[in-house]
Amino acid sequence: MTPEQKTFLDRRFRDAAGKQPELKRLKTMLLRMGGERVVAPPKPDRDLPMLLERGFLTSGPTTLKVMKSSSCRQNVASVWAKESSGLSVSQQGMRSATTACGDNILGESCGTEF
Repeated sequence: MTPEQKTFLDRRFRDAAGKQPELKRLKTMLLRMGGERVVAPPKPDRDLPMLLERGFLTSGPTTLKVMKSSSCRQNVASVWAKESSGLSVSQQGMRSATTACGDNILGESCGTEF
């Protein structure tokens, strides 16, 4: 990750946490588990208070399935049976939203230009 990308993500997180302070608590919790940065959601997440109250960590084997670029939700929708929300870690060590399919976690990983 370039210094410019780090600056962009840090600024995005600060802006988002200014609108939704609970993100700071989530960031602390997630980074204790690993990773380098938390990618802020593009808008306040109405489920964040529930996630902080009732969320839990799961682990297990993962499988990469490369699908259509920049079609995160459509890709997940094409294979899901039962949806729930969660977080994942990208290869760059950043946490972002995921969708679960039964016992499988489907990571939504969209390319972002900085």
